[in-house]
This record gives sequence, C-alpha cells and structure tokens, in this order.
Amino acid sequence: MAFAPEHFGNPLREQALLAQGQAWAWLSRDVVEVSGADRLGYLTTVSSQVLTDLENDGQSRQVLFLDANGHILYAALAVSALVPAPVSGGLSGADDAARTAAAAAGQTSASSATPGASVPAEKAAPGEQSVLLLVDAGCGDGLAQLLNSRRFMLRVQAQVRPDLQVAGAIGDGVQKLADVVKNLVTTWHDPWPGITPGGSTYFTGARHPGANYRAGGVVVALEAGQTAPGQKQASGQEITPGQAPGPSQAAASGQEAAPGQEHALAPSQAPAAGELIQAGDLTQVGELAWEALRIEAGLPRWAREVDARAIPNELDWLRTGVHLNKGCYPGQETIARTVNLGRPPRRLVQLQLAGWQGQLPEVGARVYLPVGDNPAGKVVGTITSVARHWELGNIALALVRRGVPAQAELAVDLEAGYESASQELLVDPAGKAEASPSQRPGLGLKRLRPEHG
Repeated sequence: MAFAPEHFGNPLREQALLAQGQAWAWLSRDVVEVSGADRLGYLTTVSSQVLTDLENDGQSRQVLFLDANGHILYAALAVSALVPAPVSGGLSGADDAARTAAAAAGQTSASSATPGASVPAEKAAPGEQSVLLLVDAGCGDGLAQLLNSRRFMLRVQAQVRPDLQVAGAIGDGVQKLADVVKNLVTTWHDPWPGITPGGSTYFTGARHPGANYRAGGVVVALEAGQTAPGQKQASGQEITPGQAPGPSQAAASGQEAAPGQEHALAPSQAPAAGELIQAGDLTQVGELAWEALRIEAGLPRWAREVDARAIPNELDWLRTGVHLNKGCYPGQETIARTVNLGRPPRRLVQLQLAGWQGQLPEVGARVYLPVGDNPAGKVVGTITSVARHWELGNIALALVRRGVPAQAELAVDLEAGYESASQELLVDPAGKAEASPSQRPGLGLKRLRPEHG
C-alpha cells in the first residue's frame, strides 16, 4: 500500500496551486490489477457498473462493489491499461541488467534530467491489457480476495500491485503531469460530477458544487530496487512519519479511530518524487490539499463517507457509480427499490461552517438540528470529512437524516461548544432522483377492507 504525505508546510497555498492546475500530489491508494480474458464481463457482473466497453487504454469509470443488501463494500476507479509485469524481486534489489540495457538504448531517467526541466514521459514496459482498480490504501487485499472468491471458472485473476503508484492533479495539471512522468502506465480521469451512461442524480440545484472539479492523474510503475521512502518537504527536510497533523496520527499511534475514521490515512510511504517525476513547472503538494478540493466538490470517498450501512443513493453516487439499466448484480434490488420509491434513509450534505480560523470538528462529530435556543436540540447526522479550504473557510461533508429541512441552519459538535453550519444540498431531501418515476408505484391505492354484514 502507498500512503501519501499530508502537506509540505502550507496546506492553504497548496490547495490554491492544485486548484489552478499548477501542482500534483501522491494519493494514498492501492492498485488492484484484474487480468484475464473474462475480466470485463466479470467485473460488470459483480459490480454496479457496466465495464464491457472499457477496452481503450486510459478509459476510466467509477465502480462500486455492494453486498446483497446494497451496502457499499468497496468503491474504486476502474482504468483500462496495458500493464507491465511486476518488477522482479518486488521492490527490493536493483535490476542492474535492465538499467544497463536502458542506458545502452539511450534512455535517460527523469532523476538525471536538468532540475526543473520538462522531460518526455517514459512508457512502462508493455505488458498485458488489464483493468486497474484504484482504491483507498488498505483496501487492496480485501478487494482482491473478494474478486477472486467470486470468479468461479472464469479466466480472471485479481492481485494487488504494490509496484504501481497513483498521483493526481486538477484541470490542466493532469496533462502536465502525464508529460513529465517516468514509467507512465496510464492516465486516469475522475468522471465526477458528470452523469455517466446509465447513471442518474439526486442533485436539483442549478450548478453542482463540483462543477470545477476536473480531477485526474497518472499510474506509474516503480523500478526494481526502488523503495518507498518518506517524502521530502520543499525545503528538503525529511518528513518524519506521523509528524504532519491530521487523521493519520491516530492510525500511526495505534489510537482508536473516531466513528467514520476507521480507514484513516497514514504517514507517507510513497516513492520520492525525484525518482519518478520531474515536475517542471508543477509543484508537489500534500494529500490534504487534494482532500479539501474533494470535499468542496461534494465527492464521496469510501474511506470517509462510507460506513457499514451506506448505499449509493444516499451519496449521489448514482451519477457516476451505478448503471441503472444493466442486468442483475449484488445489491441491485435495494438500489432499484430506493430509486422507485424514493426516501433513502440519509443524504449527503456539504456544510459551510461559520468560523474561518476556529477549531475544526473531528470526523465522527455529531450534527444537530437546533430546537428553540438549544443549538444541540436533536442529533441528525455525523461529520464524515472536514477541511479548512483556501477560499471557502471551514467546510465539511456530513450524512444527515432524510427529513432534515433543506433550509435549516445546523450545528456541529466541537470540543469547546458548537459551531453553526449552513447546508449545500447534494441529495434531494425528497429522495427523488432523475430516474425516479413521475408517479411512485402504488401511489393512490387504498387498502381494501372486507365488508361486514
């Protein structure tokens, strides 16, 4: 697994650079390779998405793996790619022969180029056409086991690829990043907040909060002998694991995670930037910057917004993660019933917190609907993600009860009291998606009563 550094000293400036397409970040992601002749049909059968047409290199699609009750087991970005074979000997031991051959062929590594210069991307050695599933760090083994357990006699194999690392950028930064990466395997593009074929949405506003969120990035291959050292700050100082503040500290120290924080990020274990990326005019930033822009976009993440009872309908994940017209798959009945009848139990909401420099709530903090003069009148939800944004101030994502009025001012639990919060709707409070029928099934029917003589 690869864990990314959280920041390099100035998270707000890093956010601005990332949003403007002038920066890139390592992402804490596992990469699961699904190979074999039956891979596309198999992934379509066991997931919420249609992937049978995912054949061209670099094609990307959000995919969800559900249990029989529609609860989200794993969320991944599926990318079709010509994937090189794993480096011999894993990530230890130098492959001198390969390096010598590359040198003889006149290949130059990014690390030997002039500092700050833009260098052409080197494509990783050709291999097998596969599907790469980009999942939150720590999920890869579980997802691979799930896929291998359901394949039966199909020609499919799932395996975690620790030699593949994921980096991301925003807007124009995606192509800039792809142009300077060494050992490029493929590029990827997040479809959020669009509506993919077969998808639908609960959002009813004029402009989605994630309208400017054009995220993407690259998958790169480590070479034999490359390890995963801690990242370095811009000043050149080494980041000590657990030094950077944030949710990773609890995981690193062994402390019990707060509710909704079970899959918290951990300290950096990603490869040093200079070994794989000669960024040119791009600045490396930490993952906290990426997270802040994700929260701004209202994009759910498995490691934050998904708990044991989450279904795609609650998170507006019907827009990119579910194909409503495909055949049977685990959890389909729950999704279809909720689309037809409406009223998902909860809804994802973006919160704008009142304070600019005040204390940030913890992940798992309670959200209240004030009653009278009591700000903590009624518990109606839970904070799932939180960030201090470079333009918007303190923002958060929260799962709240369906019945919370759309215009209601809410309050968030802090150690020192409560913070007021206004809602930015992501899911229609009425629970009506674009694909919902104009008239609910059974509407207007009355229960027949037996006549008594």
